Amino acid sequence: MKTNSRKISKKKVAELLTEIPLNEDIESGTSNEFLDEHRRVLLAITDDGIDSKTLSYTVTLCKRIKAELDILYVKTTPAPKNSIEDFMLKLMEEGVFYRLLAKSGHLKHEIISYTESNREILYVIMNSSDNSEVSPKEKTFLSGLLRNLNCPLVVI
Repeated sequence: MKTNSRKISKKKVAELLTEIPLNEDIESGTSNEFLDEHRRVLLAITDDGIDSKTLSYTVTLCKRIKAELDILYVKTTPAPKNSIEDFMLKLMEEGVFYRLLAKSGHLKHEIISYTESNREILYVIMNSSDNSEVSPKEKTFLSGLLRNLNCPLVVI
């Protein structure tokens, strides 16, 4: 039996995400009424750090929906590859309020645990691998994460 599988590049997904209107009316009122609630975006990163595209998307999203940023830094190796100091400096320059939470362990479990105990999280944002296509291991990771999240997951 032949299956028709379609691969979507990260570039195409990023283009689609930028087209999503964030300020249109919602069922019970306008999005401006919704913005008055306390809201947060969770950025989950590991020792690999964060690339400029993910940083730009995160800052833009937080500003557009007037949300504060929680950065969940999960240390996965004894010696991190990248420093997140430049990232923090960029957030301060952009005027995005953030708080940094450092954890060690498994990224998926830490994200699920954090979102379960912090219901004001509207989105979870994370880097994908450097490949243009999603690996089977990453697909398994993402599908397990999606099944257990109570909010949208944005993978950049």
